[in-house]
Amino acid sequence: MFLNRNILAHRGYWKKSNEKNSMDAFERAFRLGFGIETDLRDADKKIVVSHDMADEGCLTFEDLVKLYSELNCSSFLALNIKSDGLAEEVSKILNKYEVINYFCFDMSVPDTLAYRKNKLNFFCRYSELEPFIPFQEERLGVWFDAFGINEVDVVKANTNANNEYACLVSPELHGRNHLAAWQNWKESLDFSKNEKLSNNIMVCTDIPEDFIQYMGETSD
Repeated sequence: MFLNRNILAHRGYWKKSNEKNSMDAFERAFRLGFGIETDLRDADKKIVVSHDMADEGCLTFEDLVKLYSELNCSSFLALNIKSDGLAEEVSKILNKYEVINYFCFDMSVPDTLAYRKNKLNFFCRYSELEPFIPFQEERLGVWFDAFGINEVDVVKANTNANNEYACLVSPELHGRNHLAAWQNWKESLDFSKNEKLSNNIMVCTDIPEDFIQYMGETSD
């Protein structure tokens, strides 16, 4: 079964496009027990939540983490790093609120060294365009993505999940239909034969409640 905390609502659980990366979308996800994926960059000497260039209305990263802490969440925060040089400040904010279920990803390789130095949890990405996964002994897991094909390499993700976290990116994040991929995952991921999969497999999706309904039983 999938753990709710391992289902990552992409930019929060938004119902309308303008809710992406908003406090409402994050709170909705957290109250349902989901994790979230979101985007971090720097603006005006602060770390803000924004996929594109930041503006004055952007939520700060600290406000997001404060909400997570106030709701006593244990779900995962997937932090997509959009700017270099954030590692030290990200570390300070996570430590201030004693957040342990998180990971940073999508940094450049040189910038990843700063996350390693600050002892931050981080994932590396694997796709059909990025077949080499670095930092084997130091990463917390792997972000399995697909750009020119319909779905991620679920067989490799299944294998990796025996030893580390593996997050599957659902096809609708790239504007593709998700149902064929979800059916393949449902058939390929046999949690009854491997308890580690239940703990180590994550999914990032725009439609977390649809995913739960499709896959069947989940657990907190």
